Amino acid sequence: MGWKKLGLEQTPSALGSSPMPIDLVILCRRGNAETALHHLREIMGKLKLTVNERRHASARFGGEFDFLGFTFGRMHSPMTGQARMALRPSKRSIKRMVERSMR
Repeated sequence: MGWKKLGLEQTPSALGSSPMPIDLVILCRRGNAETALHHLREIMGKLKLTVNERRHASARFGGEFDFLGFTFGRMHSPMTGQARMALRPSKRSIKRMVERSMR
């Protein structure tokens, strides 16, 4: 329904090209990964999308992870000093940006 509200009900596969990959991360409590993956497959099925079984992985959350050029994890607010979940550009992304600007 969200796809339809955004005018995206015409997926690339419906237009004759290969489906566009969608990258996502699901964070869940320890021991619930299989249940979360099951629910993801159900939702994707309703959207007529599939989970690439060769590319999905489960891992323990070690405090930080890199995804799509950003590092996600616990970071401290400079204003309050309190820890919160936040994101920043990943070290790899920053390195690539610096290398491009040096050319």
